[in-house]
Order: sequence, then C-alpha cells, then structure tokens
Amino acid sequence: MTVFRDGCQQVVDQGTVKAMAQYLCYTLPDLPASSNLALCLLSLLRTLAAITMYANNGMRDVLGVGLISKVIVFLGKVLSSQSGISALRPADSTETVRQALRMLWHVGNDNQGRKEMLEADGVRVITSYLDANQSPQVREAAICALNVISLETNGKMEVLKHSTEAFARLLHSDQETAYLSETCVQLIRASSELPSFRFEFARLVLKSIWLLEKIWGTTALSAVSPLLDPKEDAETRTQAAIVISHFLRNPAPSVGDETRVPPVCPLQMIFEPAMFAMAECTSILPNLVSLLDVAREPALECLEALTDAAKPRKELLELIAESRVRVGDDVLPQIQAMLDKTGDKRVQRAENILG
Repeated sequence: MTVFRDGCQQVVDQGTVKAMAQYLCYTLPDLPASSNLALCLLSLLRTLAAITMYANNGMRDVLGVGLISKVIVFLGKVLSSQSGISALRPADSTETVRQALRMLWHVGNDNQGRKEMLEADGVRVITSYLDANQSPQVREAAICALNVISLETNGKMEVLKHSTEAFARLLHSDQETAYLSETCVQLIRASSELPSFRFEFARLVLKSIWLLEKIWGTTALSAVSPLLDPKEDAETRTQAAIVISHFLRNPAPSVGDETRVPPVCPLQMIFEPAMFAMAECTSILPNLVSLLDVAREPALECLEALTDAAKPRKELLELIAESRVRVGDDVLPQIQAMLDKTGDKRVQRAENILG
C-alpha cells in the first residue's frame, strides 16, 4: 500500500503506524532470529521510510515512543555482528540497514526526531556506516541522516567529534554518487557554523585546494590562516601558506558557500581576497613574516599578493616600524619593494568583477 502516497496516508490515518511502532519497540534492538522475522522487519522499515517521507503527520506515531533509539541501537548491533543480519541474504541485510537509515533521515526533518537521534548517540553509529566497506546506497542514506542531524547545534558538535575524517575520505573518493558528494558538501557547510569544525576540517583537507575552493571559496582563508601560527609544525605552516597564496593570487576567486557562514560583509570581499584576509584572518601579517625563515617562497607570495592593496601595506609598515615583527636583512629589500607599491590593484579588480 505504501508504494503510493495515498496508501501512506491511509496507513497513518487507520492507526497502522502506531501498531508498527509498538511491534518494533517490542522486537528491537535484537537482531531477528529467523528469515521470516527478518523479512518482516525489512518490510516494516521500508514502510516507515515511505510514510515518514510522504504522509501528512507520518511521524506522529513514530516520535516520542522510543522507536528511534531502538533503531539506532539495532544498527549498532548489525555493525558489531560483522556479518550483518545473518537470517537474511547479504543484499537483503544491506537493504534493511538502508531502510533504517532512510527512516532516520526522514524523521530527522523534525526537531524532536533530531533530538531523539542525538540522545541515542546517533551520530557515532550512523557515521560508522560511511565506511568504505558499506554499500554506496548505505553511505548515501547515512550522509543524508547526518545532514539533518547537523541542523542542531549539538548535532554539529557531534559531527565534529565523530565524522570529520569520514567526510574528508568521502569527498576524496571517486566511488561515491554525485548526490552523496553534494549532500556531504552541504553538510560540511552547515557544520561550518561551528568555528571549531571549520578549523578542524580545513586541517584535514589542507592539501586539497580544489576542495577548499568548492566548499568555502574565498572564505576558506579564515579557516586556513590559523594554521600559519608559529605553534604549528613547519610542514603545516608551509602548506597553509601555499593554500593562502593560491586564494590571494587567484584571478577569478571562487564563490564557494553562497549562504556565507560566517557572514561576509561587504560581499565585495568575496572577490577581494586581500581585504577579506585583513578583516577576517587574525595576525595573518605577523604570522607570514615569521614564516619567512621557514618557508620563504610561499610566505613572500602571500605578502606580495596582500600588499597589492593599500590597507595591508600600511599595516605591514606599522608592524615593521614599531618592531612588532622582525625582517631579516636578506629579505628586507623584497619587503621594501612591497611597501613601495602604490594604488590598490586588488580592489580595482574586485570592482571590475562586480561590474
């Protein structure tokens, strides 16, 4: 009946969903002992996945009864069994897991559903299904479930705790569907409202400039610049400078996340990376100067690009004049040449782009 939307609504209106929830709360989280019971479970999860997606008030009898917690514990038990649901063929076992994740995805569109998932340690369990050993369909359903959980602030914190490495791995894989990849990017952008998530994920994918561009565009500068700090190791600082140099010198800055998290004001700074860096990247100039002794070439490239604008030139001059940074004699002529520039080339280019 629930293959069709009208059927989904009838099942809700006739109280059938309530009966399903009662049965599943009684039998889960134990794995089904027989083939018939396992196939029954598969059919019920498939039904609930359809109902929670298509029926009006389809979640009414699913929320607040303990079913979501039971399903998450069940998924954890399937993982620990290593062989899946032994009473089913491997393909049906995989489909049972997929339908359970789809149901969680759909109920996660309700704030109560999200909270129940978080209380049941849902992010940790669901993230386990992003493993490369799982089927692409299961990984896709798992990333969709995590996407709705991340609408909650606590969900973002749990994603930071359990999921960042899995996200990086998925986005570097050529085995994923386009839908999964785009949903994963959307999930990362949503989680980026949490500053600690932005910094941690930027560290993980620091060598993948293409990915930083795709996810954040110019605003990736604010996530990467803390990695210039002298407390970081030399390799990390050098790679961060290479990344920043790319964004600062890019003739066509990438737009990236159009929802602008965190907000960018004025919007012109998206097309003016030097001005964005000066506004949003704390201590970028002194950190770059201190990097001259470690990774001179990328540090000079960054300073060269920044000093195309008047404001960074003025600030760099003040830092040197007040002895707040130390510039070695061997590199001082190059720094002086930067300070001797005139005009505001980067701003002029941004105005041309914006028309």
